[in-house]
Amino acid sequence: MDVPSINTFYRLEDIEISYDQLFLDPYNPRIITLDADEGLYRDGKITDKNIQDDIKRRIDIEENNIDQLVNSILNKGWLAGSQPILAKEIDSSENYLVLEGNRRVSAINKILTTQRSSIDLKTKDSIETLKVQSFKYIDNEFYTEEDVIEVLLGNIHISGILSWGAMEKAHYIYKSYMREFKRYYPQADFSIYMNAIEKVSQSFNMKVNDVKKTLRIYRVFEQLNKVSDTVDKKKYSLIDLSVNDVKLAKDYFELDETYLLSEVGIERILVLLFDSNPPINNPSQFKKFSYIYKNGHKYDVSAITIHGKSVDTVYDEVKYRLSESQLAGKLEKLLWGLESLPIKDFKGNDYEKKLIEKIVVVVNKKLLVLADNS
Repeated sequence: MDVPSINTFYRLEDIEISYDQLFLDPYNPRIITLDADEGLYRDGKITDKNIQDDIKRRIDIEENNIDQLVNSILNKGWLAGSQPILAKEIDSSENYLVLEGNRRVSAINKILTTQRSSIDLKTKDSIETLKVQSFKYIDNEFYTEEDVIEVLLGNIHISGILSWGAMEKAHYIYKSYMREFKRYYPQADFSIYMNAIEKVSQSFNMKVNDVKKTLRIYRVFEQLNKVSDTVDKKKYSLIDLSVNDVKLAKDYFELDETYLLSEVGIERILVLLFDSNPPINNPSQFKKFSYIYKNGHKYDVSAITIHGKSVDTVYDEVKYRLSESQLAGKLEKLLWGLESLPIKDFKGNDYEKKLIEKIVVVVNKKLLVLADNS
């Protein structure tokens, strides 16, 4: 039997309610980008003042531009019809959980709690009572209410015009995938299951490969967050490049089939991207590092990650070696080898002395001659 479209199992009803009947969503993707944060409010009621105050604080950060929304409402008035607020009733209480519009409701709350006495009457009236679209789930055997809401919001923010940030999208896609995956394997940990991937790709109008790519990014982001507090979700594009550059991901970062890095890979990606003064700060530098790794030598990578040489400098050196002079590359390799000699391990035995004497002879016979001829 064909499963009906998920979009047939809800309806939206236009209602008018007081702004203080609206409660912010504690699982809003703008504030929850890690599965570890999912349990933050599990033991409390959504309507609890302390929980709501904490959500407001977590939403009111620079990247969410709440103050910009506040200024827009104060200067231009409340444009109710431009982007409808979606909400669902909380347990027949006449209070509503905001599904879509948490930023706008946060801005309204901020105005009415900090500037209520100073705003003009027209603006005040327009935001004290709000037109809202009330979500009504239609019971069915195919999809839970959570499934239907997930796809509805995903279509708005992933494939629609009201976009979340890149990592917020990634987390949402990952959660959607895991929910689908658990339908087939309820006791299993993460693995790649194409039926679940295809279901997510259809729900959010994405290509299958884009879903897999997004899962790789989120899995690594979550893994890095467990071992370091320096991992910044704003570096999404660099994590993307790291795990989706096939050779680097497999050989250097040691990404496995479950989209997790080895311990060595974790250390390498943290050094490259998230140190206090990391070698790589933008996609251009990452692409140069990729070129160095694929076309240079191990000592070129060490020059960046251990000895603090800039990616740009090493990139130019590798390009020069490949395009101009094979001898230059061999000389650089020799230099790095000599500089990294573990002198403290010198035992002074006859074999080591003979090797040193032979090297000195070669240096005198070949390298000093070249230097003199220059």
